[in-house]
Amino acid sequence: MNGNFLRFLLPAATVAAGLAQNGATPEFEVASLKISAEGPEAQATLKQNFVPSPGSIRLENVTLSSAIEWAFDVRRFQVSGPGWVGEARYDIAAKAGESAGTDQLRLMLRKLLGQRLKLAVHDETRELRVYALEVAKQGHKMKPSDSAADPSVARRIRGITMPQLADILSGPLQVPVIDMTGLNGPFDFSLNLLSKIPEGASTDPLSAISAALEQELGLRIEARKMPIHLIVIDHAERTPIGN
Repeated sequence: MNGNFLRFLLPAATVAAGLAQNGATPEFEVASLKISAEGPEAQATLKQNFVPSPGSIRLENVTLSSAIEWAFDVRRFQVSGPGWVGEARYDIAAKAGESAGTDQLRLMLRKLLGQRLKLAVHDETRELRVYALEVAKQGHKMKPSDSAADPSVARRIRGITMPQLADILSGPLQVPVIDMTGLNGPFDFSLNLLSKIPEGASTDPLSAISAALEQELGLRIEARKMPIHLIVIDHAERTPIGN
């Protein structure tokens, strides 16, 4: 079982075990959490700036769902809660008092969300319908990327990892796609979904994506039901307090 799939089965509390010793949860020395002035009509961005000494994060115009995804190191479909958590936008800027790694910053953000938005969650495992992204029998056809630039998604896709590709495919398929390829590192490739739809035919995302993945990339998707770890929101306030 590869690590990319294993993380969907492990509760966040288990993943973070040992980070908060002596029962004390680390917290930011200085933090601001406020409703974003840009609002939901602006495109969401998630800017994460980590400075080893001291550590800090900056999240701009993000939904509460996105903040929870980062704080608990999960994907969008692993956050379950009321609809507004994917609509209301926030700006979060926080700085630790001393050097803090990414795992510590995640724990600090969890505590900050609890303090300012009264966020309360619990771990739960549910069986969900998903698509498994796998390497086809003939092997993959992608080229390992040597690009130092940020990942790019256009007609020519550059510097994309398989978990990132799975996230991209989850959108049009409207079902979670889980990377089970076992492939490490970013890749460069072209993927033309429209070429797999006969002229005049109705658009079937599943058929088009399946054909393109296998013919162009040497990958395949398979429908399955799997136990998936979820972060379930028990309570959250829409308006932050304590700034």
